[in-house]
Order: sequence, then structure tokens, then C-alpha cells
Amino acid sequence: MPPVMLPLPRTRSAAAKSRACLAAGLLVAGLAGCGTTRATYHSTLLALKVSEYKITPESLQMAPGTIRIRLTNRGVLVHEVAVANADGKILGQTGAVFPGQTGTSPAFVVSPGSYRVYDPGANYADLGAYGSLSVR
Repeated sequence: MPPVMLPLPRTRSAAAKSRACLAAGLLVAGLAGCGTTRATYHSTLLALKVSEYKITPESLQMAPGTIRIRLTNRGVLVHEVAVANADGKILGQTGAVFPGQTGTSPAFVVSPGSYRVYDPGANYADLGAYGSLSVR
């Protein structure tokens, strides 16, 4: 029987990441590598980036309705992203997106509430590839 894999703790809090990115951005305009940890969408398209093992932005907010996910894979492994409700039911999901590629999910409906955004591949979510979506 294989050993049980425990989720690894995040090395920095979202607030610490945000402060570090802000400081870096103030020092060097256009510095690459500092992702947004929060985003509010005023459209019906969630634009996400994924890498090992992180989804950016981590905290999302948008209005209820029909949405789609556009996922850009900035990692070296194949990734995908799913949106699940509080019961764990997947409402929408991209297919496999290969490194350097972008994929878009079919349209799905979100109602007001909280949702989990995560990479359902292997144990990527346990390793940190997850976030949250608040629909208001």
C-alpha cells in the first residue's frame, strides 16, 4: 500500500505574496513572475494561469451567470482547472492543457455562493494548485 500523501503547506501567505509582488513592482516596472493573487471579473470569462503547483489568481470574484474558463499553462506538466460547488460537484472544467498552450472550457452556470477552483490532475490541488471563486 503506498504511503499517504499529505498536502504541503504554502510557503507564504497570499498577503505576503501580494506584498512581495507589490514591492518588486515598485522597484522594477514590468517585472515578470509576480502573479495577481486576487481578481474581480466583470466579464463572463475567467482568465487563469496555472503552473507547478499554483493557480493565479487564487481568489476570484464575479457576478452570477454563464461563464467559461480560459486557462494558460505556464508550467512544464499538463494541467487543467475545474470549478466545484460546496458539495464537491464539478460544474465546469477545462480539458487537458499542455505546457505553453491555452484552453477554454465549455460554458457553465454559477449561482451566488462560494466555489473551489482547482487542478484535478494527480494530486496537484494537494500540492497548492487551488483557489476560490466567490459569486455575488
